Amino acid sequence: MNSREASELVKALKALKDSPGWKDLTRIMKSEAVEAALKLGDNPNMTATQMHFCRGAIASTKALLNLPDARIQQLENELALMDATASAQSSR
Repeated sequence: MNSREASELVKALKALKDSPGWKDLTRIMKSEAVEAALKLGDNPNMTATQMHFCRGAIASTKALLNLPDARIQQLENELALMDATASAQSSR
């Protein structure tokens, strides 16, 4: 991937984060994570399998919610590395 493609992806991901669709999905996912957390606390007879399922649902939701920010950070780091590499090569 070149720097132009990475920059375009950063812009697209930032637009995604600001879109009404992503905001709606975020609201729904947070609500479902709270529901899963409440299930953990409300059911003293929950089996270990059910408990692990709820914990997994919460962890998956958190990871998905953080995915655009994590990818933006990764791309911005790659862009900085590309710029530093280009600068170092041009100064030789």
